[in-house]
Amino acid sequence: MKQQFSVLKTSVKPSAKELALAMLYQCGLTTVEERRARGRILLEAQIPDSLPLRGLVPKLQKMQKQVLGREILLKPRIHKIPRRSWDKVYQQYLKPFPLDPKNPDSLWIDPSGKNPKKLDPKKLTIMASLAFGTGTHPTTRMAALLMLRALRENPKAPVLDVGCGTAILGMIARRSGCSKAVGVDNDPEALGIARENLRLNRVTRLNLAGDLRKIRGKYPIVVANIILKTLCELQAPLLARLKSRGYLVVSGLLYRDVPELIRVYKTLKLIQRLNQNGWSALLFQRR
Repeated sequence: MKQQFSVLKTSVKPSAKELALAMLYQCGLTTVEERRARGRILLEAQIPDSLPLRGLVPKLQKMQKQVLGREILLKPRIHKIPRRSWDKVYQQYLKPFPLDPKNPDSLWIDPSGKNPKKLDPKKLTIMASLAFGTGTHPTTRMAALLMLRALRENPKAPVLDVGCGTAILGMIARRSGCSKAVGVDNDPEALGIARENLRLNRVTRLNLAGDLRKIRGKYPIVVANIILKTLCELQAPLLARLKSRGYLVVSGLLYRDVPELIRVYKTLKLIQRLNQNGWSALLFQRR
């Protein structure tokens, strides 16, 4: 593992924060630290090792002009910092929270990454890292809630999580009664953190893989919390792994992405849509 990693530093007006986070997310920058300073919000986004540095800032600037017609990211620049220092700063802002605040029996998520002294079946500990998925982002929460609905319809059903990141959704599925889970991610950094999370929480019967093409069989529940472009590209492989009458959960979508996503997955029946802070997640069922 590299001793240093890269972060993109920029600032935005408070009114443009959600739009800026969405833009960073669409470019693959999914783990972001925020803090206020002099009427601005300072953003520091971790850049995954798999993402090329060259051209990243021009890509963001071009996206702002083409999509927004204006600049909201002020003076974006890339910095190199020691690998562990960012995690320690980020973790101090992360506090345990219920996955579903409306449910008194909800599973709790502790994104601090601290090694639990005693295993608590009602809580999952998630390491902060380059890999997306501490559970704090709306896309992760909504994906989890829709996945849990699918599990209520099909208790103990196996779950396939594509783009698993830290393996948070797979671990939620296992703690919620699914018989087994498989997480797939093509980012070695994410899989390394996922393995550590499995160890921290002593989660078993959750296998990890780096290539969706190597996954065999069909699943009654498939989850993909990614971005629109990748969800469109993976339409055929995802449907190939989905059982008849099975449920597909997709997340990582901006509100404006939903019509295109529904068009691409038009062979499926839309069961439910969740919206939060400019993001959407959808639950489909195979006809």
